[in-house]
Amino acid sequence: MTVLTGQYFSLTGHVKDADGKYIPNMQPVFSSDDTGVVDVRLLPSGEYMAHAVAAGSCTLTATYNAVTSTLAVDVIDEQVEDTIEISVGTVENSPN
Repeated sequence: MTVLTGQYFSLTGHVKDADGKYIPNMQPVFSSDDTGVVDVRLLPSGEYMAHAVAAGSCTLTATYNAVTSTLAVDVIDEQVEDTIEISVGTVENSPN
C-alpha cells in the first residue's frame, strides 16, 4: 500500500473463527512498527486511524489474541505521475 505524507486513513479488521466465519463485534488491535513513518491511534469512537507522518516504509500489524496479520506501507512525499512516451517511426507519403 502506498500513501502520501500527511494523509490519514482508517484501519479496519474483521476477526474470523477457525471455520472462517466472522465473529461479530470483535476488533483487532492495530500498531505500527515505525511510528515515525505511520502513527496509529485508537479514536474515542473505537475506530483506528493511521497518519502517514514521513516518507519511508513500515509494517502495520493487526492483532487479536495470538493471531496477527500485517500490511506493508510505503509513504511517499509526492505523487509520481505516470507517463507515456510516444515515438514516431518513419513517415512516408501514402499513395493516392
